[in-house]
Amino acid sequence: MIADDQSGITIYSGRVTIDQGTLHIDADEVRVISNATEVVQIIASMDADNNALAHYQQEADDNEGLIKAHARLITYFVQKERIHLAGSAFLEQTNDTFRGELLHYDVASGTVDLKGGSKENGGRVNVVLTPKSKK
Repeated sequence: MIADDQSGITIYSGRVTIDQGTLHIDADEVRVISNATEVVQIIASMDADNNALAHYQQEADDNEGLIKAHARLITYFVQKERIHLAGSAFLEQTNDTFRGELLHYDVASGTVDLKGGSKENGGRVNVVLTPKSKK
């Protein structure tokens, strides 16, 4: 662990797991960026020689189940409630799945901005939407 109180950056490396409430993050390296009073940003990444993906999971505020995300690089903007996924990005939200190279997710509104598919998928993005059940 490397902590720089002046810059507000703490770096955890090795096989890192962070759990706080319903938030769960797994990665090779996690950078926690804080201001004087709170965590502002969490950046989870995987080593270049590791083919695995960093993982993010958190219970949705609206009791809609878990939000699960995987990517080479995950940036969580805590106050803005936004997640940016880069490199083999995958997001699962209430049985809907989104897959591409770059994905921005607004946790508060549930909106997804997906760009560029993976090379393995011919550059296409992949989205699977599950119809809502009628009440």
